Amino acid sequence: MARSTFVYVTYIRTTPEKLWSALTDDMEFMKQYWFGVHCESQWTAGSSWKMVHPDGHILDAGEIVEAEPPNRLVIRWQHQHKPELKAEGDSLCTMELELSGPAVKFSITHTIECEPSKLIEAVSGGWPKVISNLKSLLETGSAVMKDPYPTESTHSRTKQRLLTSRLPALLQAVCFVVSLARLESRAREEPWQAGRKNRRYKRTEKPQSPRWELHCV
Repeated sequence: MARSTFVYVTYIRTTPEKLWSALTDDMEFMKQYWFGVHCESQWTAGSSWKMVHPDGHILDAGEIVEAEPPNRLVIRWQHQHKPELKAEGDSLCTMELELSGPAVKFSITHTIECEPSKLIEAVSGGWPKVISNLKSLLETGSAVMKDPYPTESTHSRTKQRLLTSRLPALLQAVCFVVSLARLESRAREEPWQAGRKNRRYKRTEKPQSPRWELHCV
């Protein structure tokens, strides 16, 4: 059977123990980087596992397949909220923590026996945001993102603020370009006009063949 896989690897300046705690039993810390979502489990092999939305409904559920703190966690994972994702069945999420100097190499491999997979497409957009928040929170004490899916209105307001703040500079640039174009146009016209004003017609003094000649003075 065809398989869909998502793999994500990052390095976090922390210890394996702190990272393991952030991924499992520190529920309040988890809410900070997972946009209010938290996971509930005994975190031992065979125990149930579920991911709970801030409003209380269950997003995903399954069981712990392997738990080797603080190095390896494997979760059998099935989505519960959207019918089209739930219909794909169980997926397997493997988290591996490996000490690497002053940091921890953190790897996530999320697979499902389905190709193509809407679930893997969904987690491919979600995991990077969650792990970026986790990394930032452990290293700096604050998350990178507050909203996993910024609304269009929020995006539009941001664009409007940026445009408004840059409008004076844009107007100055436009005025400068127009002024420069006028100066260049005037510079091209002035020599021609000066030539017209200085043109004089003089008749030669040869009586045998009267002739007009053009002299520029």
